Amino acid sequence: MELLRLSSHKLSIENGRHSHPKIQEGNRLCKVCGVIENEIHFLLHCDMNQEQRVLLTPVILQDEALLEGSSDQVFTKLMSCNDEKVIFSLCR
Repeated sequence: MELLRLSSHKLSIENGRHSHPKIQEGNRLCKVCGVIENEIHFLLHCDMNQEQRVLLTPVILQDEALLEGSSDQVFTKLMSCNDEKVIFSLCR
């Protein structure tokens, strides 16, 4: 989770920013899904992570308010959550 918070990861959204020549944001695509690969896509939508999301869902459902709102809002809530169970599940 810290890697996502610090943008210290290997997602295309960051790699493209630091490549030479710089890759336009709209072309920084997920190799699995073909859409822009950013932190929100990686955590909430990417097909590659479906199995991990299934494991995370029961923990998150204990606080259904975490899942309310847009993808941006859900991502922000998850990244700023102080519940140890949620943090531990996200880190896994």
